Amino acid sequence: WTDTWNARFRADYGGDFDQLSRFGFDFLAVADRSFGIDTSVNMNWEELSPFDRDHLWLGDVNLVYELVHTQRFKGRAGAGVQWLADSYGGEAGFNLTLGVDWQIAKRLIATGEVDLGTLGAAEHFHTKATLGYALADNVEWFASYDHRDIGGVVIDGVSTGLGFRF
Repeated sequence: WTDTWNARFRADYGGDFDQLSRFGFDFLAVADRSFGIDTSVNMNWEELSPFDRDHLWLGDVNLVYELVHTQRFKGRAGAGVQWLADSYGGEAGFNLTLGVDWQIAKRLIATGEVDLGTLGAAEHFHTKATLGYALADNVEWFASYDHRDIGGVVIDGVSTGLGFRF
């Protein structure tokens, strides 16, 4: 938690308890009070019928700077690009991001993320709140709530997954 370089890789799966599901990866690598990279890729799919699915891919890459670093709290801000792809084509746009990691207790970690930007002509707002439990020094099980608004279309749901810190 207090090394000079901090990196985190997470994978999660979830949905909206109806017909929408999501699988995602994210990676963060940042030096204490310095620059780093934050990236994510998510695949969303909707069950249209028993034999038909609609897929939506979303991702971003951001250059971040760690603004706050204490023994139990880290905060970062950054900017980058984001993209969307589906069966109709794709869009890209600009992204601003804020993120925090808070070690609530020895094995309990809360993470928050907010993204604001554009995807083509549409505004994009994304937020994710995660609560994780450290199973070992560098392995974390987590549950999260993910919310997106892309030009007025809302995609949200809960997920669970594993994270690795190194």
